Amino acid sequence: MKLLPFEISKIKKISAVYLLFDKEMELIYVGVSKDIRTRLQQHTSINARREVNGIDSRYTTKIPYNTVKFYAYIEETDEEKRKFIEQGLVYFFNPKYNSTYGLK
Repeated sequence: MKLLPFEISKIKKISAVYLLFDKEMELIYVGVSKDIRTRLQQHTSINARREVNGIDSRYTTKIPYNTVKFYAYIEETDEEKRKFIEQGLVYFFNPKYNSTYGLK
């Protein structure tokens, strides 16, 4: 896994666990998606629309676009494995934009 510059247009449309980092390379969010490009657009959408690419984003954690400088991902097609990886990373790193939902 390597850190990549955060440029939405260059992000692949893949199933993965994704990690977002700020300019100090601090992990600020961990998430999962069947299409990480669309999901990251939802998180960092500058406008106030409720939909990004036809997907309702009311329940999406909003992360200020300028905050995210780098990202990394772990490609995984199995949904259960993605959730397991996400929960472990959130538990271990406690990123500031994640809710732990009683994991700690």
